[in-house]
Amino acid sequence: MKSALKSLSFSDLRHFAITVWMFLSVIHVEAQSELNVWVQDADTKQGVAFANVFLKNLNTGVATDLQGKATLIIPPNAGETDTLMVSFIGYIPQKVPFQPRKDLELQVLLESNLMPLPEIEVRAEVKQLNGLELVKEALSKIGENYPDQPTGMEGLYREILMENDQAVWLNEALVWIDYATYPQKSYSRKSWKSYWNEQFYDTWLPFRQYRKSLLVGHPQFFKYYAAPEDQVFVLSSRKSLNLISEELEPELWSGPFGLLAADKVKYGADFLDTKLLEDYHYQRGAAVIVNDRVCIAVHFKPKAVAKKVHQMWQDKIGFPLFSGTLYISADEMAIIKLECQFVSSNETKIYQVSDPWQIYPERVKVEVDYFKGGKWLPGKISIEQYISGNSSDKWQFEHNYLIKREIFLRHQPSKTGTFLKDAIPFKDIHRANMRDLPAPYLKDFWKDFLQRNNYPDLSLEVREALEKNTPLEEQFSLMEKRY
Repeated sequence: MKSALKSLSFSDLRHFAITVWMFLSVIHVEAQSELNVWVQDADTKQGVAFANVFLKNLNTGVATDLQGKATLIIPPNAGETDTLMVSFIGYIPQKVPFQPRKDLELQVLLESNLMPLPEIEVRAEVKQLNGLELVKEALSKIGENYPDQPTGMEGLYREILMENDQAVWLNEALVWIDYATYPQKSYSRKSWKSYWNEQFYDTWLPFRQYRKSLLVGHPQFFKYYAAPEDQVFVLSSRKSLNLISEELEPELWSGPFGLLAADKVKYGADFLDTKLLEDYHYQRGAAVIVNDRVCIAVHFKPKAVAKKVHQMWQDKIGFPLFSGTLYISADEMAIIKLECQFVSSNETKIYQVSDPWQIYPERVKVEVDYFKGGKWLPGKISIEQYISGNSSDKWQFEHNYLIKREIFLRHQPSKTGTFLKDAIPFKDIHRANMRDLPAPYLKDFWKDFLQRNNYPDLSLEVREALEKNTPLEEQFSLMEKRY
């Protein structure tokens, strides 16, 4: 055999190696299969862009394209049965059992999580408007429907980390917010020098016992900065123990400011940016009840996939990247709810290179609910970020993680009665995160504050997971002593 190989020329050996490689590749391809999935709206039969399709047993998934289609690779070690998990914001999640070795195509119909109303409930002049016209009409009425004066609000801010669907980490804070007027022409931030001012937060760092860090700097994936007039004061905070199974310490930057910047009505951002309206497809949906109002649902998605996404420090994202739904009240033409989703892709890799020190999630969900206190204001803002443990080449984690950030807001005409004497200002600068803020835990103040404003409590599932070993009240006291 050796003598035969020696007699071969370099060209022959190269040809032989290529032939062997191609043969092995064919064996590998034949050993695996593909599952083609098409996710559609149950009513319109339109494809749902950026929907999550996930194989439960194989712990792998992708997002659908602009037509609602996706392809999943089924490895040769797949079991006889699996479950396809399909979800998208604004729709009821679906679980579809299938046989990986037999089923090659699946069609999934997603139903809205809101009950449609007959069109008779909608004013005649509104019935004539298509999706894009509804959005333009709503944007033209921002000055009428939203505050043109600064507003004071009390709020409950919450951060939850889920490890493989189980809560393992919690931060909460009671806050006072001075909220700037509508509309804001752009996102803004302080000077470079003040943003990198370490003195304010460096005094907190000795409290932190650093392990492997899960650092997520931008709640919406991109850099969005609230208006300088937005001010956040922390009245009291409380923290659970770190129950993460691997040596991991989350570090979530920007705190409440990151959520306030998700008010896309206020900033005219992304799918509400007048410069991007022609780059999105807006489809009029059914009439539905949202926040006790008759609304028209307007579904939107990019007309094309963006290429080489980038962003200057104070600029809005100049690319159509989000998919979701707007809910526009039929009487006032006010946007009273928005929900959208962004999915990381190859087109955003160039963006991520600029911040190699932090983790970028694979998908981000944003939801803003507005309430009317004279004018329309945010009542709840929530952002979810999903990080897969087996999909990152750079940041290796053993588990899948879901970061939930949310803030519940109540309009207050004045600061009277609110504990502000010793409140700590939260500054939207480098390293700002709620976990390290040394605001005291005031048990009686929390009880009165939550009852007075009727804020939602933790779900039973989250509470049971966090209290697996130690009651939360005991954890809050332990962390208070530690900090």
